[in-house]
Amino acid sequence: MQTYKELLTEKTRIRLTDPDRFEVLNMILDGAFKIAKKDQRDVEEKDLISAVKSEISSTEKAIELIKSKSGDTSKYEKELKLYKTYLPLMKSEDETRTMLQKYFTLDEAERKPQNMGKVISYVKAGLGDEINQYDMKVVSKYVKEYLA
Repeated sequence: MQTYKELLTEKTRIRLTDPDRFEVLNMILDGAFKIAKKDQRDVEEKDLISAVKSEISSTEKAIELIKSKSGDTSKYEKELKLYKTYLPLMKSEDETRTMLQKYFTLDEAERKPQNMGKVISYVKAGLGDEINQYDMKVVSKYVKEYLA
């Protein structure tokens, strides 16, 4: 993934030539800046990734809402594609499933859906900075399967 400064430079460069990408970059950079500001530090790669994921999530929700009202989602679908170009390559579903095996240590009595939050927290803590390499929707899916 590009650094914060590289993305700022790109944003400035495309300001007049690609207004859609400019707007997407603006949202990413603003989100990353706010995340880093909370912790009173410089913007790091994890902040950029977190901002991109947040924007993707918001855009997907907007698309679903618009679709439910039979509206035109083309603008949001274009934005979604642009946001996804700023995500680093994510691990595949098979790699995610393999990674999760080391976290699936509950005995049969503890394997119930009520422990979903506990298991997800355990996985997040164990992954640390590597968490940005995994799609948390896929992680949640496999944790649900494990607990069911």
